[in-house]
Amino acid sequence: MLDRFPLVEEAQRVWIGGENPDRLFAALFDPDVADADWKQQVCVLADAVFGETVYREIDAFEAMFNAVTDATWKARERCLGEHNEEWLRLLPEWARQSRTAEFALILIELQLHRFNFDHDGIRRVLDMANDAPLRFHNLSVTVNLNQVFLTFARLLSGRRIDPQHVFDAVGAPPSDGNEHAVSQLEQVPLKLKHLMLHGLWLYPDTEYGEQILAFSEAILRYHSPNDYIAHYRRAEGYRRMAAIEAAPRSDVFSGHTVRSRDDFYAEALHSVQMAIKNLPADATALHGEFVSYRMMIATERQVQNSIQGRVDAELAHVGAEVERMSERIEAESRNSLLRSIEILSVFLAVIGVLSFNISLAGLEQIGTFERFGLILTAGVILGAFSWMVHVAVYRHTHAEPVVMKTRRKQIRELQQRIAALEERTKIGCDG
Repeated sequence: MLDRFPLVEEAQRVWIGGENPDRLFAALFDPDVADADWKQQVCVLADAVFGETVYREIDAFEAMFNAVTDATWKARERCLGEHNEEWLRLLPEWARQSRTAEFALILIELQLHRFNFDHDGIRRVLDMANDAPLRFHNLSVTVNLNQVFLTFARLLSGRRIDPQHVFDAVGAPPSDGNEHAVSQLEQVPLKLKHLMLHGLWLYPDTEYGEQILAFSEAILRYHSPNDYIAHYRRAEGYRRMAAIEAAPRSDVFSGHTVRSRDDFYAEALHSVQMAIKNLPADATALHGEFVSYRMMIATERQVQNSIQGRVDAELAHVGAEVERMSERIEAESRNSLLRSIEILSVFLAVIGVLSFNISLAGLEQIGTFERFGLILTAGVILGAFSWMVHVAVYRHTHAEPVVMKTRRKQIRELQQRIAALEERTKIGCDG
């Protein structure tokens, strides 16, 4: 096969030596130069350059994964991304002869569906393909591309999965925190990190913010601090954290401590600014996309701050109203008690007058006028006692009589307003 394939030496220079791939891509995709289907050429070249070493050495596995992925992306850019899934049902002769060539063919079909955001196509390829070529295992790392792409497809379709499964799929050991999660991703190949980060980024909800940050920070720390795609995805992680207003966390890449929703938005803006800063000069389309995304984050931040400001002001007003009503109800309850004491004092005064009259009835030596005078004196004294209690109560309260039904209605209305505000806050956060 090596003698019949003149592109092997060029592929070795590009895929192993890191030279410019333009001549190789021209030979693969230019219809005037290419003498076979590009997929077949890529698969046979991968087998010739890497062979069985892709299943023994993680560096060879990563190099082949990168080579096939780059070639697939270049073919898609040239509108050559047609699918040949029938090749997976009945492998052609050149794929049956080599496990590495079969692996490359499966990877090409998976990446084409990934680039088209076709989660059903990914599942279909995984159902048809042989799982054995998609596994790599040595003492340092285990990679199962079947699980990686299946997890990607689930995230792309909007199916929620256990966050730990995202790390398990790429062979990262379990972690007990974000910093530990980043360190566990060190041995995972770069393009696998990007693949999983891509799936998390495509998940159509506000979850997985911490996982996006872990993968993006692992790329920036262990591969390149100028990776603009990682910075761009990292901004989305912070935006999602702001959407749920997560607990304070320490940013293991920048060293900042993020404490509030506004801090998360500030970090998101900083990350997208770093992505724009590190863009290649000719990436004008991406520059426009990144600038639009930055404007979206800034607008979302302003809207959230405006909503939160109004909600906080309204909650403060309602809280003051509740406190005022509580104090008023407490005062009126106290007034009710004092009014009860006042009524009781009048009742005691009446009882006292009656008791005094009964006592005088048993004294025969006292005349009528004297009896009348004593009764009048006792009545005046007890009346003065009742008046003194009334004046003391009035001076203490200065309040109107309690209308409990009205107060209960006002409290219910305040409770309803608080519930409505909480619902508006929740809707604002979800939006």
